[in-house]
Amino acid sequence: VSSGHGTGKSSQIAIVVLLYMIMYPNARVVLVANKLDQVKIAVFKNIRIYWKGLIKRYPWFEDYFTISESTFYANAEKGVWEVSAKASKVGNEESLAGEHADHLLWIIDEASGLSDKTFDYVEGSLTQVDNRVVLLSQPTRDSGYFWDTHNDPDKSRAWTKLIFNSEESSLVTDQFLLNAFFRYGADRNSPQYMIRVRGMFPKSLSGYLLSMDDAVRATKAKFKMPKGWGWVLSADVGNGRDSSVINIAKVWGDGRERRIKGVKISEYEGNINSINFAREIINVVKTGEYPNISVLIDGDGIGAGTADLVEEAGINVQRIRWGGKMFNKDERNLYQDQRAYASIMLRDRIRAGMVRLDRNTKTLNQAAKIPYGIDAKGRFVIEQKKVMRTKLNIKSPDRFDTYCFMMLADIMPASSVVSQHSLQEREMVGNWDKDVTVSA
Repeated sequence: VSSGHGTGKSSQIAIVVLLYMIMYPNARVVLVANKLDQVKIAVFKNIRIYWKGLIKRYPWFEDYFTISESTFYANAEKGVWEVSAKASKVGNEESLAGEHADHLLWIIDEASGLSDKTFDYVEGSLTQVDNRVVLLSQPTRDSGYFWDTHNDPDKSRAWTKLIFNSEESSLVTDQFLLNAFFRYGADRNSPQYMIRVRGMFPKSLSGYLLSMDDAVRATKAKFKMPKGWGWVLSADVGNGRDSSVINIAKVWGDGRERRIKGVKISEYEGNINSINFAREIINVVKTGEYPNISVLIDGDGIGAGTADLVEEAGINVQRIRWGGKMFNKDERNLYQDQRAYASIMLRDRIRAGMVRLDRNTKTLNQAAKIPYGIDAKGRFVIEQKKVMRTKLNIKSPDRFDTYCFMMLADIMPASSVVSQHSLQEREMVGNWDKDVTVSA
């Protein structure tokens, strides 16, 4: 079963488990997932619901069967006639070995993300006539055992292939589908929409984030900035090999409503030291040309030193944690890290015509060469910079990254009244560089 959200597959599996256990003497059902908690939440919750309904109508069933948090068994044959849950992770697949019964049913959840070795043990147990396997998953990979059951002409013959499309489910509301449509890129054929809604294997799970045409159109984007927009300074700190960049833009809105209008971008040689680069950032702030400006600096690695110096000058810094996880569960299920979130969100806003990039050819070339993909958990992933450099011969996208940072910015309206305390802090900033000795 290749399925999108809200199609009722967990509910149906719970019914299948109860029927199989009741109808077949000494039946054995093995529930498998990457994590045991996943089995308990997804399947056993529903088994308990249906069991409660069953014994309400036929109380005598309680004399023969018992249900707990993680198992369901026949009282006379506990350990034999039962449902059990097992986890299968890379390196411990052998925990699935040794399962044999005349009536054996494997139910494997999120099968797309499990290793092929998992299925070696499952297939090795299918020695009796009534041995069955159910695989359930969103189609998050374009290879592996689960993909083969739907797509490989030879391996798929043994399987009944089902696709559960959320668009066709009576359990899914129109509002959910509308939200999903925009959340996954406003395109029914986008990889995430096909995986999570249509239950279909995407045509491609990898590629480049944007085309050159997308990037060029973004340099010509025309849109109004609503009231409440704020200034943002976004800084990417080089490491001696890559450039350092300061990008100033007008920014409005949050998330999928965000608008970004680039105003000025400055690039510095990668060998600029942290103190000098911090001074450049502080000089921008102290001019007063950009009131209430929000300052973003990549806070991991070499950028941490620059951020420290800017903060010592009395400026509030929002540190970008590129490798950090997203802040809520839904977003963690969609994006591997904050870099993936910011990059995908910026892409979607560019395609919506709500981001204006600078016209420098470096920015355009970087925007059109951001490799991305979807991992085994169905999450967006941006290729690591080391891999981009060593295997794909793509330089670090420093200029484009500063636009991505802006998708993570907390902004203050430029029109907000600045307090006297803030003015005093700004005066302190103005005197900061007089007390600093710059090394050669």
